[in-house]
Amino acid sequence: MKGYTLLEVMVATAVIGVLAVVATNLFFSVSRGGTKVQVTAEVNQNGQIVLGTMERLIRNSLAVTSACAGEAAGSLTVVDRQAREIVFSCQNVGGDDSYIASNSARLTAENVRVTACAFTCTEDAGGFRPPLIEIDFTLSQKKAGLPGETQTGQFRTNVSLRNY
Repeated sequence: MKGYTLLEVMVATAVIGVLAVVATNLFFSVSRGGTKVQVTAEVNQNGQIVLGTMERLIRNSLAVTSACAGEAAGSLTVVDRQAREIVFSCQNVGGDDSYIASNSARLTAENVRVTACAFTCTEDAGGFRPPLIEIDFTLSQKKAGLPGETQTGQFRTNVSLRNY
């Protein structure tokens, strides 16, 4: 007689089922890992661009015109070399449409939201050094996919005016 026994067919079906489950889990694991890397890169790239832009504009400014009392604030005003005011501000922090702006122009991308944002200006007690500006903000992915794919990044730096 030719053919397979019922036991052989059942064992083959079970092995194929186990292999299918393992392959499916592997596929979704790799897919999730790739998505998480992409989300992390988007948040980090956006934060670094915003931080670099603000840092460059503040460093090359002539003066800080907003209060410089050492307390965190949601905005910072500086005067550039052409005597124009530049206002950095945190808009709708924590909301779905939150962003960091420079004179109302959006600095953060549409696909990230600002969950925390503060500017702290500290004057030198003797007045011999330029004010020290601390920029501190946190960005997160606006649209979360699967659990574990949401990425948050904190960005912080200190900047002093070069042209004081």
